[in-house]
Amino acid sequence: MADVFREVDEALREDRARVIWKRYGTLIIAAALAIVMATAGFVFWRNYQAGQNAQHTAALATAIALAEDEPEAAMDALAGIAEDAGGDHAMLARFYEAGLHAEDGDVENALQLYRQIADDGAVDEMWRQLATLLSVMHRVDGDDPATLEAELAPLMADANPWRHSARELAGVLALRRDDRDRAIELFGGLAADPATPEGVRGRASDMLAWLEE
Repeated sequence: MADVFREVDEALREDRARVIWKRYGTLIIAAALAIVMATAGFVFWRNYQAGQNAQHTAALATAIALAEDEPEAAMDALAGIAEDAGGDHAMLARFYEAGLHAEDGDVENALQLYRQIADDGAVDEMWRQLATLLSVMHRVDGDDPATLEAELAPLMADANPWRHSARELAGVLALRRDDRDRAIELFGGLAADPATPEGVRGRASDMLAWLEE
């Protein structure tokens, strides 16, 4: 009988972990995409100031403005920019197009675009790593946890700008592997680190409190 109660308790814990992730997962993705949007603003301003690539900058701004009312037209426009433009414009077009595909439920096309960014040697390493992070976020519920954590490993280094989000995802993956100690280690580290962004720290504290019940 004790085994039955233990199994029920474990099942409830797993369900609660899923609920917590589904509640917070979109917030993590939104925060990462907000960084991309801020970068877009910087790129627009830099290009405006330099007077270079004005045509691509204007096209990208127009495509993004279309996204709210005509997402399919925006996706087509962004795909064209990614094909014709180079450098930051192509990268940002792919990020935005991937985000629109994901919002539309087309995760496969979103993942394909993230892979293109991550595999593009011409893109700055920081943005390639963001593409990897977003790709893992969209696969966290289905793909092999060990494989996903291996993809996150370089992003979890102390000096990496994405380390907090990567460690949070790794904590979720540890739960999927039933590695409670690893999850406590990761969420505990995030909760205790003063450099952890407020949103991530709050979620980590919630998860840690639940794991230590």
